[in-house]
Amino acid sequence: MTPDYRAAANPFSAFMTDIDETVFCSNGLEGYEKTKLDKASSELAEQINRLRQETGLKCILNTGKEFPWDGYRISNGSQYRPILPTFDAVICGGGAKIFLIDKNGNEQLLTPWRQKLLQSVGSEDLLPIAEALAIGGKFRLLGTPWSEKQFIKDPLRVSCQWEGDDFDIVAVDEYIKSELGPQYSAFIYPVLQGAFGICPSIMNKAESGKFLLDHFDIPHSRAVFSGDSMNDIHAFQYQGWQRILVGNADPELRHVVESLDASARQGIVICPRERVAAEAVMHGIDCLFNYDVKNQHRPKPIFCGTGVGSPSNE
Repeated sequence: MTPDYRAAANPFSAFMTDIDETVFCSNGLEGYEKTKLDKASSELAEQINRLRQETGLKCILNTGKEFPWDGYRISNGSQYRPILPTFDAVICGGGAKIFLIDKNGNEQLLTPWRQKLLQSVGSEDLLPIAEALAIGGKFRLLGTPWSEKQFIKDPLRVSCQWEGDDFDIVAVDEYIKSELGPQYSAFIYPVLQGAFGICPSIMNKAESGKFLLDHFDIPHSRAVFSGDSMNDIHAFQYQGWQRILVGNADPELRHVVESLDASARQGIVICPRERVAAEAVMHGIDCLFNYDVKNQHRPKPIFCGTGVGSPSNE
């Protein structure tokens, strides 16, 4: 039975998170028992939902996936409840769209964000622009089935494949900006080596998250973001909110976060590698809001997962 941990009065106002391998591991996690991972997810969901009721906390899903999608239904009656907390809003496609979720689970598109994206590039369809640039031979466009099954179907996101073995998303992003202008950006598709997308430069998890917090009238400093993959990079580079890097994070993202200078790392909890997924998020929240660093004293925690153990191969 999960203890009823009493949180400090309204310790933070928004919890924003990636989903798979952060708050929930749909396919498990190598070296860990799926039942223990699911138990930690349920504990996190219970505590977040309690804070929503007691303090008015806003819970926001910030995902690179398309929404709505099969298998991760957010509406009431989801097959994954109570493993997932109740979300008040969903940012999908890595910042492509924002949906507000009412108490009945109904979704409503936040159109001002979409309008801002369109205005930033002055176009409703980036495909012709990407096609013209692809003629240079550095990359090719990804057509079906990728554009329909694996990647987001959106006229402001064009799926591409880098030609050659020298793929580096930072270098590719610089190339896209140099050729198309600073209003464009490249982002990585982790599901396929060398795959990336071209999109408006403000279409990312940080800019969309900031826009949503402003919509909710929540100061950025009172928000927490948790994530694990390279499409979370902008959210970890943004210093305006608190951040939790789970122990099972992508090694490349972990390297980027650990390489930030000391001032930029303030407000980030880099969880030990044995602290994974939802259990790591609970640990991160405890460290951020209930730890007296000066006196090395830790009062009764806000969250306290039962733990998922260490990888069986260690």
